[in-house]
Amino acid sequence: MDFLNNTKVGKKLGILIAVAFFALASMAMLGYYELAKANDSLDIMYAERLVPIALLNDNRNQIRAASADILELMLTTDAQKNEKLKKEIDKRGEIANKNFGIIEKLPMDVKAKELMGKVKDSQKAYQNARAEIINLSMQNKNAEAYAQYVRIVEPLMDTYADNVRDLANHYDSLAKKLDAETMADQQ
Repeated sequence: MDFLNNTKVGKKLGILIAVAFFALASMAMLGYYELAKANDSLDIMYAERLVPIALLNDNRNQIRAASADILELMLTTDAQKNEKLKKEIDKRGEIANKNFGIIEKLPMDVKAKELMGKVKDSQKAYQNARAEIINLSMQNKNAEAYAQYVRIVEPLMDTYADNVRDLANHYDSLAKKLDAETMADQQ
């Protein structure tokens, strides 16, 4: 203690400023490290969790819109309108396939791979059954097309949409888990 009592005020202030600067630099480095860690978690959450949710929800919208197009296709007998609707249905299928392609390029856990397999299987079954309905509708065999749609295609569409929803819910739970881990790390 004699050391501090025997030093001049200028030196005492210099020591105090050096200690304060060291403490401030330490806090700044710690803050930067924690912010960088949180930023990495947010980047992962966005790219690997939220983007797939948005794409899967878009696919669910595409499924329902394609269903509406199919129903309209069964109602019309105009060849030009039928062609336009068929192109719209095909476009919606391409959008869904593109979205699935983006999702499949992202890292997936075991459950996501399993759910994606179910989605792909149900998509294939739905599209195969839907193709027959489209063919019948293009031939203006609308009553027969509607009967098969209600009996075969609609349940397959519901299964397909449910599987897409289940995969989106899985990604949602992963995002919530990552968010909880990030919040716990910051406390």
